[in-house]
Amino acid sequence: MRFKKYPEEEKMNYTDHALKRCQQRGISTDVCSLLQRYGEFRYTKSAISHYFTERSLDLIERELGKEHRRLAEKKRNAYLIESQDGSVITVCHGKKRKNTGLLKIRKRLTLQ
Repeated sequence: MRFKKYPEEEKMNYTDHALKRCQQRGISTDVCSLLQRYGEFRYTKSAISHYFTERSLDLIERELGKEHRRLAEKKRNAYLIESQDGSVITVCHGKKRKNTGLLKIRKRLTLQ
């Protein structure tokens, strides 16, 4: 599904690495545009990380409609890393982390 481009989206620069990762991970450039335009962000070292939250998904639905929200929800755990100059460095899926702290304590107890 293609959607209307906004003027700032036309300037999106992708590194070769980012385009390769988009293709490998099944994340379209439309999702990247949604991440960059509507996603929450935080500064990490020398880059900016964009990600979806419930608030950003609600904003997508209000401004673009339910179809775009569904598209974003399918890739809800995806995030985008952007350099300070505005080029997209890479695109990833978020990892679901297990709580391994309790497991480590159990292993220590059984070893003693």
